[in-house]
Amino acid sequence: MITLFNIEVFAATEFKKGKINSSSGSTTIYSLAGTTGHEANAADKGKSQALCTLTNGTEIRILAEELDGDGDMWYKILYGDSFENTGYAYNTRVSIVYDYAFDEDFETNLQNFPQSYHAALRALHEKHPNWKFMAHDINMSFNEAVEAQYGVDDIKNSRKWVELNYGSDNWKDARGYNEQNGNYVTLEARWTYASRAGIEYFMDPRNSLNEDKIFVFMLQAYNEEMYNKNDLKSVVKNTFLEKGYDKNGDGILETDAYLDDIVLAAQGSGVSPYVLAATIIIEQGVHGQSNMISGKYTDFEGYYNFFNFSASGNTVEEITESALTYAKQNNWNSRTAAIVGGAQKYADGYISVGQDTYYYKDFNVVNKVWWHQYASALYDAWTNAAYLKKGFLSNDDASIIFSIPIYSDLPSLPCAHPDAEPLPPPIDNIYDINSDGYTDNRDFSMLMQYINGWGVEPNLTVADVNSDNKINNKDCVLLMRYINGWETTP
Repeated sequence: MITLFNIEVFAATEFKKGKINSSSGSTTIYSLAGTTGHEANAADKGKSQALCTLTNGTEIRILAEELDGDGDMWYKILYGDSFENTGYAYNTRVSIVYDYAFDEDFETNLQNFPQSYHAALRALHEKHPNWKFMAHDINMSFNEAVEAQYGVDDIKNSRKWVELNYGSDNWKDARGYNEQNGNYVTLEARWTYASRAGIEYFMDPRNSLNEDKIFVFMLQAYNEEMYNKNDLKSVVKNTFLEKGYDKNGDGILETDAYLDDIVLAAQGSGVSPYVLAATIIIEQGVHGQSNMISGKYTDFEGYYNFFNFSASGNTVEEITESALTYAKQNNWNSRTAAIVGGAQKYADGYISVGQDTYYYKDFNVVNKVWWHQYASALYDAWTNAAYLKKGFLSNDDASIIFSIPIYSDLPSLPCAHPDAEPLPPPIDNIYDINSDGYTDNRDFSMLMQYINGWGVEPNLTVADVNSDNKINNKDCVLLMRYINGWETTP
C-alpha cells in the first residue's frame, strides 16, 4: 500500500472486500470523498454529487482511503454487478469482509463465547491465526459488575474516575455536578467520578475485541518461548527505556541496560517483560523524569521506585517521599534492584491472585475484592495495552493467549460509546476561518491545510486564534479544543 498526501492507495491489483453496513439500512454513494460542499480540495468545492444509494449487504471493493474536508474517512469503492462503477462511501457505513478460512479447532473453541463475540473474534483470528482466545466465565451478571464500580447508593463509593478534561460531560457522573458553580467534584486536582455509561462502555468486553484494544485481555505471565527482544524494543521505542543508562558507573551508556533489567525481572517474577515495560512507561512517563527514579532526591539518594508502589499524599513532595520511603524499606538501591523487586511485588499482588490481565487488574471481577484494583482511572487498562500492541501487531509468529470475560446478562448489542452521537458544532462565527457563518470542523480543516502549505488562504484575521501574530499549529490545537467544547475562549 502506498501513502500519498491524505490518501492511502492500494496497488493496482490490490483491494479489500467490503459490504454496506449502515444503521439506517442504506448509504449514499458520492462522486468524491465527502458530501456536497465538504470536499477536501478547494478546487472541488461543491462538486461532489450523490450517485446512488446502496442497501445493507451490497458487496463492494475498496480501492483506497481518503479524507474529506472535515477530516472524516471515506472509502473509494467499486460497486455494481461487475464492480464496474466507481464512487465514495463513508467508512463507518462499510464493513470490511475477510476471506475467512474455516478452522475447526477455532470454531469449536468459539462456541464457548456468546454469539455476539463471534464476528469480531473471527476477524482477529483471520488476521492473527496464532492468537488464542480463552473464554473466562466470570459467574456474575454484567449489571452486577458495573454497579460494583459505579457506587449506586453513594457517588463516594464509585471506584472509577476520568480526568476533568476527558471528552464530554457524558463521561462524568452527573451526581458530582454542582449547579451553583458549574463544576464537577474534583478528585486529586484533575479527576472526577466516571459516569455509568462510561463504565459500561469500557467494561463491555465486546468493545475491546479489535486490534486496538484486545491486549487488555492478554495473559501477563512470562512465557520464554514467546519472548523476542525486537518485540520488547518495539514496546519501549521512543521512551527513556530505549536509551538505557550507565549501569556500571563507568561513564559508558549501555543502551540495553533497561531491557536487560526488565528481562531479568520477568524471569524472576514470572511476569511478561512486555507488561513490565508498559507499566513502567505508564507510571514514569515516556521521558522518565520523575524524582522517583532519578536517584538524586534529597535524603533518598540512590533509591528508585519504578512502579510507584506506595506513592500517596496530597502534594508532589509527599507522594515522592512516600514512594521513596517504600523503596528504602525494600532496599531498592539501584535501578536493577528497583525493577526486579517491583516486578516481584507486582506479581505477588496481582498475577498470583488471578488478576493476570490489564482488564482484571482494573476491574477485579475475578476475586470480586473491589478495593484490590490497580488504578482508579477508567481507561488505565487501555492506556497500558497500547504499548503491548506496539510490540505484537507486526509479529504474527507470536502465540498470545487472551483471557476474555463472559458475563451472564450482556445486552444484545455492545454498550454504546458515551459520545456516540456527535455534539453539534458551536452556533457562532467567532473563528469562522472559511467564512461560511459557523465555527466548526471545516474551519479546522482549512486552517490545517493552509499551515501545511496545501490549502487556500483563509481569513487570516481570525485564523490567528491565540492572537500571537503567527499562524501555526498552536492555533490548530486551540481551535480544535474550542470546537470540541474543551475551551470557552481560545
